[in-house]
Amino acid sequence: MKPDAVRRILGHLQKRFPEIVRITSYARSRTMASRAVADLVSYRELGLTRIHIGMESGHDPLLETVSKGATAELHIRAGRRVVEAGIELSEYVMPGLGGREYSTGHALDSARVLNAIGPDFIRLRTVCLGPRLPLWEEFSSGRLTRLSDQEIIMEIRAFIEALDTQGAQLASDHILNLLGELQGKLPVDKERLLGIIDRFLDLPRETRELFQVARRAALVEKLTDLDHPGIKAKACQLLEEVYRHYGRDGVEEAMQELMERYI
Repeated sequence: MKPDAVRRILGHLQKRFPEIVRITSYARSRTMASRAVADLVSYRELGLTRIHIGMESGHDPLLETVSKGATAELHIRAGRRVVEAGIELSEYVMPGLGGREYSTGHALDSARVLNAIGPDFIRLRTVCLGPRLPLWEEFSSGRLTRLSDQEIIMEIRAFIEALDTQGAQLASDHILNLLGELQGKLPVDKERLLGIIDRFLDLPRETRELFQVARRAALVEKLTDLDHPGIKAKACQLLEEVYRHYGRDGVEEAMQELMERYI
């Protein structure tokens, strides 16, 4: 939308719903990079309090592969304009998006871009593909190799470790994220967040698989949720079913199928 149209809408909302305390909008980096800071300030003055941007990655080769229509530099320019205008900014990153081939660059460059932007929120949205999506071809053809749950968690660890942004709230607020408890403020909670990841990676294989199954069945959010006897009993039943239908080496395949049900 052109700035005048946005201002008319915000003004109308203020007039009709004066009790509104927060208005948020999704936006593309390309759009935000093309807006003058003065326009964004005018949005804020009319009640727009937060903008959500699906950055997905800060790694240029991966952004090109997924036809994002943005570069790392564009993401930075767009994000900085929102921050400068005094509007809260929520940036989304997609762990696992680049498969094994782009994993390191994806993690480190995404952190680098976010460090340069300084958003208020960093939200994780683990990749999940279905056969109707064009990116499916990249993985089904073998050009990209899917990461296992464990590899995605290792990618997230590298990403968090490289983050040096001040005051951003990290949120793992989606069912597709394996570790829903990765919530905290950076940098003060960084070591705690890395500790959660390390506890998961240090689990024996069967316990890790038990948690994977329980999470994909929406039984748990935190690692300690498995300590509940009733939850653990249900998770054990589910894991046995997975072993029976997919074999003991088929847990990742089963998890992919469970994740696809959410989309």
